[in-house]
Amino acid sequence: MRVPRSRAELHRALAFARAEAGGAQACIPLRDVTPLLEEVHAEYFQRRFGDVTWQFSVQRSLANINRDARHIRLHFTLNSHDVPDDVFRMTFIHELLHLEIPPGLDDRGFPEQHTPAFRTAEKARNPHRTEGWGWLNDNLPLKHQKFFDCTEVVPRKIRLTPAQRDWVAEATGIHLSRSVRCDDPLLRTQHAALWLIVLLARHHKE
Repeated sequence: MRVPRSRAELHRALAFARAEAGGAQACIPLRDVTPLLEEVHAEYFQRRFGDVTWQFSVQRSLANINRDARHIRLHFTLNSHDVPDDVFRMTFIHELLHLEIPPGLDDRGFPEQHTPAFRTAEKARNPHRTEGWGWLNDNLPLKHQKFFDCTEVVPRKIRLTPAQRDWVAEATGIHLSRSVRCDDPLLRTQHAALWLIVLLARHHKE
């Protein structure tokens, strides 16, 4: 977390904070990642944090953890069977490290979640980083949120006209709704290049 350097940056940070504060709505899980969490907790942390829970949530950040409740929230775009197990292992290691390594202060005296000690520990103990981030960067619309030092899933939305939706249906056999979100996991699993097709459809004219 750092001090905003401009009014625009402050407004973006406030918008992000409001989205996070109001984004605790849980989603019905389409897959159970409890075994992966238990595996990571046992292998890398010897189960010393007791009961750690999780949920898929409507939120802006990719993942976060409530230290007091030992509760992990995962962005709903991960609520899909196409997400590799290593993505969850990497994410759970990262979030559980927050329970082990407390936040500190940066050189200017401001709160810092990912201290140098945290970064060092994560690199040393997270063998799934390369595969996990590779898949995330290839499949999700991600952006680094500088103010809160976290990864944000950009909730981009595109509205399609009837003609544009007909064009997609003819090209792919998939019938889209009038409004399409790039972070919707169903969009990702229906067709490998469907978001690109949506972008092309956005510019399609009869």
